[in-house]
Amino acid sequence: MGQRFKNDVEFKTALEVNAIRDGFKLCIIHNTTTCVSCECSNLHCDWKITAVKEHRSNVFVICDITPMHTCNQHSVKLQGRTKWIAAKFLHIWKQSEHREVDKLRNEIATTYGIKCPIWKLEAVDRMVRFWLRTDHPDGYAQLLQYKQEMEIVNSRNIVIIETKSQQQFTADIFHRMFVFLYDTAFVFKTRCRMLLTVDGWEIDSPYKSVMLVAVCRDGNDAVLPIAFCEVVEENLDSWAFFLKNLNYGLRLERGEGLCIMGDGDNGIDEAVEEFLPSAVYRQCCFSLYTKMVDEFPRVTVHSPFWGACRSTDGNTFTNQMAVIQTISVECYNWLKDTDWHKWALFSMPEWVKSTEITISATEQLRIWLLKQLDFNIAQRYTTITRKVAEIFQRRYLLGWEWVYDKITPAVRQQIIQNTFEGEGWTVDVTSRNAIAVVTRDGLAYEINRELMTCTCRLWQLSGIPCPHACRCIDTWGDKLDTYVHRLMTVDEYRSAYGPGMNMLPEPMQWKLQLHD
Repeated sequence: MGQRFKNDVEFKTALEVNAIRDGFKLCIIHNTTTCVSCECSNLHCDWKITAVKEHRSNVFVICDITPMHTCNQHSVKLQGRTKWIAAKFLHIWKQSEHREVDKLRNEIATTYGIKCPIWKLEAVDRMVRFWLRTDHPDGYAQLLQYKQEMEIVNSRNIVIIETKSQQQFTADIFHRMFVFLYDTAFVFKTRCRMLLTVDGWEIDSPYKSVMLVAVCRDGNDAVLPIAFCEVVEENLDSWAFFLKNLNYGLRLERGEGLCIMGDGDNGIDEAVEEFLPSAVYRQCCFSLYTKMVDEFPRVTVHSPFWGACRSTDGNTFTNQMAVIQTISVECYNWLKDTDWHKWALFSMPEWVKSTEITISATEQLRIWLLKQLDFNIAQRYTTITRKVAEIFQRRYLLGWEWVYDKITPAVRQQIIQNTFEGEGWTVDVTSRNAIAVVTRDGLAYEINRELMTCTCRLWQLSGIPCPHACRCIDTWGDKLDTYVHRLMTVDEYRSAYGPGMNMLPEPMQWKLQLHD
């Protein structure tokens, strides 16, 4: 009770080692960013443990524990396996990181009567070093090998590694690295909406660093990473390095035809403005909301603020901002000074075909890669690259399961919701039959099916018929699928993942060459 762990990863690692060493299975009860709780999988056992995150820090503290097991059945299936040996002899590596193999093998044989070959002892060593987080220097030593393998897999992949010297006559040290995946970038340029979401994540390793990421969404609204960057800290120089190389990889003219969304912190907006002047920069509304709450903690404008953020036309936006003005003039003036053209949805360019107002795409990617973020740098990027290659194969096969539909499931779900919301609107079809007007409660919107537009502008922004358009299309007797933008069709989805992505070999299969 009260034992402290540096973060949730350290606590989970301790739980895993404890469970393997004592021979019982864990049952996870809670696993969130603020609370981790487990109990013994034996229903007759009272063993349980809970740790919670301290306020304003990453430290996890055990707040509830029943330390003794009341069950007598301990699993022996793991005995002799790599993790079991690593857990049992973890104390040896804690005492001395460098241990002679023969002495360790003899100790295992003497204590448990298990004879371990060299390959198993090497696997045990890797597992222990991962648990103790002492394998990170090895990761940096493998980076040049990773760069070479990436270029062998696809010559159009880009891996840039920069070093710097501390003192004269001393070896250079790692400075920063940029990784560009050509296959996903090609999908982005040809089969995805032109919105690129970028963010920076702090990597909690013995050598503190920040991982910059750039992701997009495919036709089924799933995230797809395009580029990564490992830097010492998130600042203007780091973002400039990342965005310049990203623009070079995408072969764009100073960001022409590109929309970038970020949180506006640590110089990202300045870097976009300076190095990608032709790109459109969008501000994450959640980041803006957090800053607004910090600035005006006693002002309650949650509903009108998000209403203004999601407004698809200027009149609705003006009305929501007027509500904020009646609640707090200071808050209204503060929002006006933030340049609302960068965060209000109605000012999003129509060619982007997206209604995203937050950087939720990068958060989804972070959750997906959460386990890999604890690996050493070479293992992390190797695993991520391999997982992306697996995505190509899995999503291509998934696309062939939708043979009876023209549009992707995520878009189909949105169409169903819009159709439901469109019920109750009165339709007035003009003589030309190409234009219709829907009315309800004093509101009126004009829909043009030839231009595929609605005066609410949601159709133009998203590429999916809005509720008003769905109501009119149903009245015309047309199929809704034909009015969806081509990027959301199943054919485009299959074409995106059809070429596939070559799998990066495991590190043990890499061609050995001498590197710095």
